[in-house]
Amino acid sequence: MTKQSLAGIATRRSEINLAISDKYESYLGRDFLQASKIEALQKLISDGEAANIIEAIDLYQKRQNG
Repeated sequence: MTKQSLAGIATRRSEINLAISDKYESYLGRDFLQASKIEALQKLISDGEAANIIEAIDLYQKRQNG
């Protein structure tokens, strides 16, 4: 790969991250914009432990804080 292609990839990645932040940060909060945390929230909902994203975030935080 050339420096130019790497720079293009980095630019595109930044654009995607910004778009995701703009679209979902108001729902999830900055702390939950990581793929692993989103997957954990999704699992809580799909397993029936939480009915919605707010409940999933609350349950996730309670489990993390003991």
